[in-house]
Amino acid sequence: MKYFGSLLIFFFISISIFADPKVYLSKDTILKGEPLELRIEIGGSDPEVSISKNVFSENGVTAEYVGLEDNTTIINTKVTHKKIVKFRVLSSKSGNLTTPKIILSINQQPFTASALTFTVKPEKYAPKPRPMDPIFDQFFSGNFPGFQERAYANPSDDDIKIGFYTSRPRIYVGETMIGSFTLYYRNLERPNFERNEQEPLEFPFFTSEHLSNVNISLPPKASLNGGEYKITPYNREIYALTALRKGKYSLGAAKFHIEGNPLSYFSPLVKESLKKTVEVLELPSPVPKNFSGEVGDYRVKILMDSKETSVGIPITFSVQITGQGTGVLFKDPLQNFCKDNLCKADITLLDESKSKKFAKLKNGEYGFESEGIFRYSLFPKEKGKLNLGEMEIVFFNPNTAKYETSSFPFPEINIKEAPIFPPKAIPSVSSLNFKLWIFYFVISGFIGYIFYLLRVEIKEYGKKKLSLISLNKGRVNPEIGILDKAIGNKKGALLKVFLQEKGLNRTKVEELVRIKSNSGNLKLSEIYTKSDARNREIILNLTKEILKENKLI
Repeated sequence: MKYFGSLLIFFFISISIFADPKVYLSKDTILKGEPLELRIEIGGSDPEVSISKNVFSENGVTAEYVGLEDNTTIINTKVTHKKIVKFRVLSSKSGNLTTPKIILSINQQPFTASALTFTVKPEKYAPKPRPMDPIFDQFFSGNFPGFQERAYANPSDDDIKIGFYTSRPRIYVGETMIGSFTLYYRNLERPNFERNEQEPLEFPFFTSEHLSNVNISLPPKASLNGGEYKITPYNREIYALTALRKGKYSLGAAKFHIEGNPLSYFSPLVKESLKKTVEVLELPSPVPKNFSGEVGDYRVKILMDSKETSVGIPITFSVQITGQGTGVLFKDPLQNFCKDNLCKADITLLDESKSKKFAKLKNGEYGFESEGIFRYSLFPKEKGKLNLGEMEIVFFNPNTAKYETSSFPFPEINIKEAPIFPPKAIPSVSSLNFKLWIFYFVISGFIGYIFYLLRVEIKEYGKKKLSLISLNKGRVNPEIGILDKAIGNKKGALLKVFLQEKGLNRTKVEELVRIKSNSGNLKLSEIYTKSDARNREIILNLTKEILKENKLI
């Protein structure tokens, strides 16, 4: 009891020390741009203080965490300890304002600093230089451009823009380009920006594929509407866009939430992105006969597994198509090859595999590098040198605005005579294989005869086993009786709650409840007696496992 009383005293002392931290502002009225500090004083010998985030914003007012100060005061030999949490209060508005709610953790207990009101006058604050402090004087003398207005002035509408970037301003039907958002900013440090993902992006007349785990890099600066801006790509969302029909389209309509960082703070704002106009051109006519619809720049190659075989014995080879583009529209490039059966061989497609990767291409643009591999089987029909000539693929190259062909010659294949296999010889009585077959036959017959002689003993063993099972059927293991006595007439949800409160394994509890629920009001021992051998074994094992935990007895 004495120990318990000491704990109570310590508990109440702790509450009295940490219950009411003092929250106050450095000033109640300031000029626009004048520094303002919010402080939270926490008493105690060494309170544990943690902050979940550094910035709290509400209604255009932001409190930015500055730091934590340990303060010790000695008055008449009396020592007082406290910690002071400091926040810089920022706002670009004037009038009567309210600080946002600030949430701390004091000794692992949440504490919310209530909102405080203050007034911002519309006159602009001009700090007075301190001649005795040359460093302080430099900060406000103009040697550090922009520092005086740091964190207190909202950027103009032209200082921040969001644009939609595409790898090409003009593409062809079937061509794939890369699209992403870009931040343009000037006269401030880079702000934070994030798209409102609750509004889905739409790319009419384009198929779109969101590319994950990829990044693009752009030049650090760019010119936009006659002004120079720093730029940052929005790498969270990069899309592969494939045009479906010709026309002019405005792409990239979206809304972004933008807010400043600690070095250049301003009130959060919403910006609509500048759309990008893309012209989609129709593929020129006439279209070549073997054109698959693929747009890009590709090369074809043949990889032969073997250059020699015999009539009737197939060999395999591969057709490899690599290049810049998605490569998805190439389908069986040898489908119409040897159509008139002039190859003296049958060619069959076995399988195909395609892959692509996002990359920076040789021309400096972003796009895809792809590879397609088609595996074939070649079945030769005649002896001799097999020359299949050249195979080719046709594609449209947007770099040259022309249909182009890539070809590759088949290697010459040497086809030999079909092999002649000698007929199988009939084994003679004196051959070794025949003697082995006779030996196996005699051993098999002997084993079968042994089983025939033992059939009576096997039947008798089965009868004894059945009688033992029938005898055990009427007996009830005493452990089942113990479990019966513990659970009584409980079943269903009542039984489940009872067993779970005992801390029993959830799986075992559910199995026992199922058995009881499917058997009406019978006791577990009665269920055991009327069950077949398999269910009796389940009940017995379950009972032993539950009682083994010693939580019911």
